[in-house]
Amino acid sequence: MSVTFMYVLIFVVVVSVVVGVVLTRKRRSPRPPASTQGRATYSGPIRFTGPDGRDMKIIQKDDGTFDVVEEDKQG
Repeated sequence: MSVTFMYVLIFVVVVSVVVGVVLTRKRRSPRPPASTQGRATYSGPIRFTGPDGRDMKIIQKDDGTFDVVEEDKQG
């Protein structure tokens, strides 16, 4: 057998192993449901304290955009 044939044979075996490992990992990786792929889903406002010390929240409006408003003080 020639040296070139051995290099080609080794290359084919290595590529086959790498392809097998990649395909196995793709099959085993958990996938989120199709309805949430590419989108973050939040249930309710995100609350934070603004730079001036006020309690703020980020809300999603009906048109899909977000707005930052001051949180109402209750109690």
